[in-house]
Amino acid sequence: IQCDANNMIYKGILPAFILLIFLSACHSDLEIASQGKSDYQLVIPSKANRSELKAASYLQRYVEKINGAIIPIVRDREASIGKEISIGVTNRLSTELLSLIPELSEDGFSIQTENANIFFLGGGQKGVIYGVSSFLEKFLAVNILTSEVEVWEPRKRIKIPTDLNWTVIPPIHFRSTHYRDT
Repeated sequence: IQCDANNMIYKGILPAFILLIFLSACHSDLEIASQGKSDYQLVIPSKANRSELKAASYLQRYVEKINGAIIPIVRDREASIGKEISIGVTNRLSTELLSLIPELSEDGFSIQTENANIFFLGGGQKGVIYGVSSFLEKFLAVNILTSEVEVWEPRKRIKIPTDLNWTVIPPIHFRSTHYRDT
């Protein structure tokens, strides 16, 4: 068996390397925060309701605790900066995203990514809060056990999948823990 080093590079290793680079570029994550800084802003509706305000401040607070980055909260009447996390029914929603809202039921939520933007949609009054809470738990490993006990770990980078499409519609319409601290 004869092995030509140049032939092996061009026919074997080089194409595999190019494919690896291409695949990693296609599946890169969105970096929300890195080293205490973020290129994102949180966008809420001009006339945000109480749930949208609470969800935005909740997400802002835990990103700061975990990474040190303070993501500013702005109203949707402000100009877009390109990278945004939209909370609730903002004027940043496409027709496709707006069409998801009626399907979410009272406590349902949907978290979607489009380009470099992230959208938190909620059904009823609390859906968007449940969306942010679930997001923090699933993607940032935040566990709030009581009003005084929470578990999370610092991270240098906060990343999420580029192609996030997560919708939850609870099958049960009643929530009660019968526990005062909640």
